Amino acid sequence: MVSSVRFYTRIFLPENNRRIAALVDFRTTLLTYFSKTRYEFMVDHPIEMPDAVVARASLNRKLDHIHHVIRATGLHPVITWTPPPAVGGYVQQIDLYLNLFQLFRYQISNAFVFDFIERAIGIYEANRRAAFWRMFNPLYYLRWALELVGGIPAALLGMLGFDRSRVEGSIAGKVLRGIVEVVTLIAGVLTILALLDWMEPVKAFIAARL
Repeated sequence: MVSSVRFYTRIFLPENNRRIAALVDFRTTLLTYFSKTRYEFMVDHPIEMPDAVVARASLNRKLDHIHHVIRATGLHPVITWTPPPAVGGYVQQIDLYLNLFQLFRYQISNAFVFDFIERAIGIYEANRRAAFWRMFNPLYYLRWALELVGGIPAALLGMLGFDRSRVEGSIAGKVLRGIVEVVTLIAGVLTILALLDWMEPVKAFIAARL
């Protein structure tokens, strides 16, 4: 599934602040859940107090978005889990958030969950100044427009039933996207030159140097 959450270097300050606030809120709810939940030997499920039940419902509603927000920083909240020798089994890659309420089965410390939240908050906070100036950078808007147009072919194929993420990730998909973006850029430049009535002077300038 293609995430609609843009990479952290591609957003403006208001969105940056919203993501920080969402992470802080999620962290607070997470603290409530773990502080009101206990795990007992020979009990195959967590014992949740009423406050934990409420917190768990809130966490579940926000979990997918927070997972995307963290991954949008370039972090991958996955750890390698090796089963105890006495139990046996195979090594697994455990996503801490997609398996949030099953971590106790792997005896994975809750601290790892908080570590990724804090790291993500730090990344967004460090990018605040850049996110502010990005709002006034005309080249950013040009890049955004080109990417929007470049994504149209994959979007159309997705509407026809093809796997959009696979199309965008393939070599052919990347080449097609690049061609569309280059053609769009050239067409945009020519349109601007025509609107400014600079087409003939530019043509004359180029001809003089050929």
